[in-house]
Amino acid sequence: MKKFTILLVAFLSFINLKAQENVQVSVGTSYTEQSFYELSSNEITSIENESWDIAFSVFGLQDAAIFINESAASMGTENILYEVAIVDFQDPITDEDLTNRVLNDELDWSSGAFNSERDLSNPFDYGWGQYNPALNSVTGNKFYVIELRDGTKKRIQIISLIGTSYLFKYADFDGTNVKEVQIDKAQFEGKHRAYFSFTDEEVKDLEPSNWDLLFTRYSTPIDDGTGEFLDYVVTGVLSAQGTEIAEANGVDPFDAQEIDFQNDYEASLDVIGYDWKDLDFATFQWQVVEDRAYFVKTAEGEKYKLIFFDFEGSSTGVSSFEKTSILSTSAKELIQEEELFKVFPNPNNGSFHIDLQSNAMDQKGMIQIFDISGSTIWSTEYHSLNKLQHIHVANHLTSGTYLIRMILNGKTSYQKLVVK
Repeated sequence: MKKFTILLVAFLSFINLKAQENVQVSVGTSYTEQSFYELSSNEITSIENESWDIAFSVFGLQDAAIFINESAASMGTENILYEVAIVDFQDPITDEDLTNRVLNDELDWSSGAFNSERDLSNPFDYGWGQYNPALNSVTGNKFYVIELRDGTKKRIQIISLIGTSYLFKYADFDGTNVKEVQIDKAQFEGKHRAYFSFTDEEVKDLEPSNWDLLFTRYSTPIDDGTGEFLDYVVTGVLSAQGTEIAEANGVDPFDAQEIDFQNDYEASLDVIGYDWKDLDFATFQWQVVEDRAYFVKTAEGEKYKLIFFDFEGSSTGVSSFEKTSILSTSAKELIQEEELFKVFPNPNNGSFHIDLQSNAMDQKGMIQIFDISGSTIWSTEYHSLNKLQHIHVANHLTSGTYLIRMILNGKTSYQKLVVK
């Protein structure tokens, strides 16, 4: 087999990565959007935070989850939901009655803020109402007030869920201008939730049919450093219904193997959550946790490895991560046969060779080197000529981990590099 050798001067060593690519998903400048992301296609669907206020679970006949939209822009305010202790929808309510704030729990899509006060020991209690198995219906028995982003307050009661049809009513804070809305799950086949906007006064179909991760803002209790917890709006990643995620923590993320974490998959929707990054209050720059990777198993059974390497904050709302498809054994063997290059020695003292495989001969391609943040620090185009070609890397790399990427005719191959 003919081989073609390129000599590079750098301080690096290697390990294989397969079918990997860099992905960026934004929630908008100043966090004004929510973005649904599908792993297999890289398709991103973004919607405005202010496009909806409450949402109703539509993916199961026995499910009756109702959520509040907790997203808020960086300089804005979020919707706030209160349960109020009245016995009739028209009973008087004052601001002094708004003390029991309820939140989405970010555990699964079967429980939202309207379900948060449910009695977990009672299987017929849905929080906002009680289930009657004889009638296959849930009847509402709780009352709520939502404070919208502009400060407007609305009172709400979920009247019922009969079969696949929700019925709720809302009014102005003083009880006037009462309106009823019906939402039929059957009209949202294949979706997670149906959405409603009090501003637009309409039911909306906002989410794509297929998605795996939701990049969004939500409220969650955060330790204030004194042992007290405050409800704080964070930017994070939630997983779709049926998606499971395993967190590999305290590891070299590039070395982490899915087989070592195959028993750690969880269905909780906030396994990734918000804490893969931290704000450095000395510099007010976001720092990504460098010793963590995530393994994602979609509802369709596909598996991916995600390594987050950047978060740009409110300036762009962009989260950046490396996505690696975890292939079957046969697929891995095929990729191994199609491997574009090898690197040696490993480890090395500052010099190394890239050994092109025969299927990369006499073709044009590109070689790139990335640092751990995903920034390109060196790249070159090449055209192999069946002879030794020596390329000198002028960059003086500091200690750390890097990646070499070779792109050839739509195929991509990676090697991990560590500077000593």
